[in-house]
Amino acid sequence: MDEHGADIPEDNGGRQGHGIVVGTDAEYAIITIRVSRQYADALRDGRAGPESLALNVGAPEDFKLLDMAPRKYLPTFADLVDRLSIVQLKEIFIPDHAAEYRAERELIQHDLDLMMDPVLGGVRLDASAVRCVALLMLTNRYIWENETKARAGGPGQDRLLKLTHSINGVRNAAKNELARAVGDTRLDYKVDCFAADLVAEFGNWNVLDGQQ
Repeated sequence: MDEHGADIPEDNGGRQGHGIVVGTDAEYAIITIRVSRQYADALRDGRAGPESLALNVGAPEDFKLLDMAPRKYLPTFADLVDRLSIVQLKEIFIPDHAAEYRAERELIQHDLDLMMDPVLGGVRLDASAVRCVALLMLTNRYIWENETKARAGGPGQDRLLKLTHSINGVRNAAKNELARAVGDTRLDYKVDCFAADLVAEFGNWNVLDGQQ
């Protein structure tokens, strides 16, 4: 058995055995093969192509996968890291639903593990990317705190909403930097903010070059 699944028997003859089923019609053979869940996920989201499976099972070059077309719109690495930071906050600060958020967190971590798997050519993080991850956690926590205060009302509500908008621009800029660091091209261009007006009172959040 290799890393992708069961060994292929010499002659299946239309029978099931050793993880492979072969059926035939007028022109094509329909083949079902057991592979690891990790490899199947890579096939579905496009990180491994039909060609790799064809080589694995010794099929001809024009081998086609049935019902395995890759999805066209998936969360980027930066999207998942950002969502992970939010879910972690909710797991901690909404204890009544901690189990549900923990389950979501574990799913996100599973996908991030796949995206960073070196066997599948996964992404590698340099120090700049790690800083962006830390900045996402910090901005999401800060936004959480200010939204809570704004919902409570009071004379400072408008100021708090402007602050939240400002820090959200920093958050999106950090996501863009992380996306670039791992080779993603899908960026969020909503990075405009009121940071210039808020520096003196709330500290200088202009910590990413150009906030792009």
